[in-house]
Amino acid sequence: MKVRVGFVLAIALIPGCKSATAPAAAVHVAYVTNLGDSTVSVIDVASETVTNTITVGVRSEGIAFTPNGKTAYVTDLDGDELSVIDVASGTVTDTIHLGTGTLGKVAFTPNGTTAYVANRGDNSVSVIDVGSGTVTSSIPVGLNPFGVAIRPRGDVAYVTLNGSDSVSVIDVASGTLTRMISVGSRPIEVAFTPDGTTAYVTDSGDASVSVIDVASATVTNTIAVGHHPAGVAVTPDETTVYVTNGMDNSVSAIDVASGTVTSTIPVGSMPYGVAVTPDGTAAYVANAGVTSVSVINVASGTVTSTVQVGDGSGGIAVTPDGTTAYVTESIDNSVSVIDVASGTVTATIPVGNGPGEVAIQ
Repeated sequence: MKVRVGFVLAIALIPGCKSATAPAAAVHVAYVTNLGDSTVSVIDVASETVTNTITVGVRSEGIAFTPNGKTAYVTDLDGDELSVIDVASGTVTDTIHLGTGTLGKVAFTPNGTTAYVANRGDNSVSVIDVGSGTVTSSIPVGLNPFGVAIRPRGDVAYVTLNGSDSVSVIDVASGTLTRMISVGSRPIEVAFTPDGTTAYVTDSGDASVSVIDVASATVTNTIAVGHHPAGVAVTPDETTVYVTNGMDNSVSAIDVASGTVTSTIPVGSMPYGVAVTPDGTAAYVANAGVTSVSVINVASGTVTSTVQVGDGSGGIAVTPDGTTAYVTESIDNSVSVIDVASGTVTATIPVGNGPGEVAIQ
C-alpha cells in the first residue's frame, strides 16, 4: 500500500460573520488542498458536498484561514509562492512570492495582521503583511525550518529547525530573530499551551519532547516518548499534551503539571495527525499506515473506537462546534466525514488528486 503523509495538519476554529441588521447563522466550510492537481476543494459543512474547486499554484499543500475567516492562504510547494483566496467569492485574489523551498507551514498572528511561512530552501521565514499582501521581510532562521507557531498572545513566533536541532524565536513587533533555543534531535512540530506560558516541541530524531518555558526561553524538561514523535496537540484546559509516535504506532499522553508521560496509548499504524475536540473530551488520531482514525477518550486515556476511513489518511480537523471531524485520504482522493457523537462516517466526499491538509472555518 502506498502512503503519503501530509506534514502539516491545520485546525482553524473561526466564528462566522454577523449581519449588520440581524445575527446570521455561521456558514462553515472546509478547505482541502489537493497536491496532485494543484487545487483546493471547498466543502460546505452543512451539506457535506464540494461546492467549488479553486485552481491555485503548483502542488498546493499548506492551508490556513485568517482569524476573521475572510481569507485563506495556500502555499504552493513547487512555485515558492502563496495563493490568497477570498472566501466570500471563492476566487484567488493575489499571489505572493516567498523564499525558496516553501514547506507549507502558515501561521497567523491572533490579530490577523501578519502571517509567517517557513522556507526550507533558503533557511528563512517570510513575514507577510496581510493588509497589503506583501512580504515585508525574510528572516534567516537556521537549517531546515519546519514547524511554525505563534504564541496565543501574539508577541513571539517559534520556528523548529529540523537541520540544526533548535528553535528560532522571532519577536513579532520588531520582526527580528531574538534567540535560538537548543532542543532535541530533528525537531518537527511545536505547540503552545493556550495560556502561552509553555511550548512543546516534538524531537523526531531522539524520541523525546522538549518543554520550553516561554518567559525565559529555556528548555525546562525533556520527556522521553515513542519513536519518531511528530504531531502534537494540547487540550483546551491545558492539562494534557498528546504526541503521535509514528514508528511505535502509539500516542504519548503527557501530564502538563508533572511533566511526565501518564500513558502510552496503542493506536493504528503510522499515526501523525492529532486533533482535540473543542470541548477537550476526545482526541482524534489519523493513522497513515492503515485506513483508520483512532478516537481517544481524554478522561480515561484509552481508545474508545477505531473508525474505518479511506486509504492514505493524513490531514485531520474538527469543526468549530465539535460535532464533526474531517479526514483527508491521499490515496483514495477523498475526505471522510466522521460524526463525533456516534463515531461513524456519515459521508465520503470525492475531492481532487492527493488531498493533504484540511482547514475549517
